[in-house]
Amino acid sequence: MALAAGTLSIGCKAGDPTSLSASPTAVAWGEIDFQQDMPVEGYDEQAIMLTNESSEEVVVEVLDLDLEHLCSPGIPETPLEIGTLGPGQTLGFFVSVCDYSRERGERDTELRGAMAFGSSAGGRAEVTWSFTPVEVIRR
Repeated sequence: MALAAGTLSIGCKAGDPTSLSASPTAVAWGEIDFQQDMPVEGYDEQAIMLTNESSEEVVVEVLDLDLEHLCSPGIPETPLEIGTLGPGQTLGFFVSVCDYSRERGERDTELRGAMAFGSSAGGRAEVTWSFTPVEVIRR
């Protein structure tokens, strides 16, 4: 999966790439049973906390999110602006597993990728993710 490269579409200036942090930096969902009905928010929603580590107000964007496999409320495409943060402020970003491709043989195989976030101060944060789609047939 290719990550978006370059500057933010909101016109970010060169800055400190460490001025935006994410916690956690990895989400390992493990096995996701697609035989279970998918909740409205997706399977096993997780919160990623994005913190403005700079001394100025910034606009935060989702630069890259694998929308073939993952979903987040209100995120139809990327890049997409998700909020403004003052110095030291934190924003919660919620993400879930939503799909996999049977046609590409993804079932029972660990899928991996990374989400990328950026700020108008030049900050960049990545969160790796992984899950294994399974279909557990219950009798």
